[in-house]
Amino acid sequence: MAWERSFEKRVIQVRQKELRFQKLNYTIEVLWNAIWNGSPMLVTLVLFWHYTVVRGEVLDPATTFTSIIGN
Repeated sequence: MAWERSFEKRVIQVRQKELRFQKLNYTIEVLWNAIWNGSPMLVTLVLFWHYTVVRGEVLDPATTFTSIIGN
């Protein structure tokens, strides 16, 4: 029958929509994992910045290693 082409077009359209949503889902998952895995380093950097810039303290090795190992 001549239905194959019309059904093929419909299946391709649905597949393209599915692939767009799948790509969006993977992108969101990758970004979430990057944020989740990078947050400890970001917190540590903000902690050291606050200690040195805001509080005006000197960041020596003893303080640095104690705070990193303590967390």
